[in-house]
Amino acid sequence: MPDDWTNVRDCGTVQTPWGEVAHLRGARLHAGQQPCSRAETERHQRERLFAGTVAAVAERGGYSATRVTDIARLSGVARADLYRLFGSREGCFLATVDDLHACARRRVRLAYEEEDEWEPAIGAAFGALVELTVAQPAATRMAVVNAYEAGPAGAERIDRASLAYERLLRESISRCPRRAGLPDGVLAALVGAAQMLIHDRLRTGRPAELVALVDDTLAWALRYETPPDELRRPPGPLADPEPTDRDAPRERLLRAIASVASEDGVHELTVGKVVARARASKRTFYRHFSDREDAFLDCFDLVRERTLAAARAAFELAMPDWPRAVRAALEAIFAYLASEPDFARVAFVEILAGGPRALARRDEAVKQFTELFEPGLTRTPELHPATGEMIVFGLYSLARRQIVRHGPATLPRIGPTAHYFGLAPFVGAERATTIANGAPAGPAASHADVTASVA
Repeated sequence: MPDDWTNVRDCGTVQTPWGEVAHLRGARLHAGQQPCSRAETERHQRERLFAGTVAAVAERGGYSATRVTDIARLSGVARADLYRLFGSREGCFLATVDDLHACARRRVRLAYEEEDEWEPAIGAAFGALVELTVAQPAATRMAVVNAYEAGPAGAERIDRASLAYERLLRESISRCPRRAGLPDGVLAALVGAAQMLIHDRLRTGRPAELVALVDDTLAWALRYETPPDELRRPPGPLADPEPTDRDAPRERLLRAIASVASEDGVHELTVGKVVARARASKRTFYRHFSDREDAFLDCFDLVRERTLAAARAAFELAMPDWPRAVRAALEAIFAYLASEPDFARVAFVEILAGGPRALARRDEAVKQFTELFEPGLTRTPELHPATGEMIVFGLYSLARRQIVRHGPATLPRIGPTAHYFGLAPFVGAERATTIANGAPAGPAASHADVTASVA
């Protein structure tokens, strides 16, 4: 694979790091050509299959809808050779994602090492990642958006790339005394925010916006400095009482949807599994939902509404002290989600693999939670208007990582790190640390109150 994705000519169809898709079939090796070794022949086939996979996923609108026949048709490589080299459609897809991420890491590292000072090095590294995104939108979209559709194996690829960028960021800020002690969770949230920003702009057809955001994103990230005291980890979990309407037919179905999706993955969600888990009939299911996708979206909407209701109630109780109101809202969010592990997995893990409609619902949720940071932006006008969005992206990534690694019940443990991450750009490291490590901001809204508020 070429080390620089930008050296590919766009001829009006899908371009990939391995060449223009329209030219792949013409690049086949034919009898009579200069003989190649078996290794060279296989490398040639692999690269054409990689290019064909990028093109097929772009053409079909995602990995889930992509077939082996699509990859073979676009790459000009026989289905039998795909199975021989990769074993399956998933094997070919994941190998392509691996190669894309490996190339991106090499390019980012190269840009980083070209700068002598740590701050320009960070800017150059992020700029290189944005450059690749804009130059190769189909390939990057597959690597950071469609990879989630492959379930845990695809998500693990994205998480592994994020860890590499976290190490690079740690390496860089170690050269700056004011930032060398940034907690790992803050670094993870910063990298997660950048990754989700790219995810969002690619998926919504706005990759060019990323170029204009490079400097502002860097300026925001540099507002984080080492907390003057260690961020304490509170005990967890914090559980709320059971909701009063658990036995209502629709509630039972929604909980069954969350349970199946959490256990088996959204792509294994079937009406049969849901009704068996809910001990309901298919007639009851179709009285509430039109199909399984509609049911999954309704399940996510329920989580969003209840989480937002808990956050808003806690936020309003703590106002007009806005920084403490942010802490109270985050505490309420983590407490509610810790008490509803299946709902938490739907909202932070499975939604990313749910397809375009699911991701559009998640976009709506991000906008709603961004409202919590609008008072801070009003007080700190020098920050870019997208700061609130980036903070929510970072908090989302931090919560998702905690859920995947340690389970939803442990979410309250990331509270101080999340509080610090949400507040430091607005109030500075010292005050953000004081608020993050202080006594609980106040009683969260009860589970019953939350349920009643969205009924």
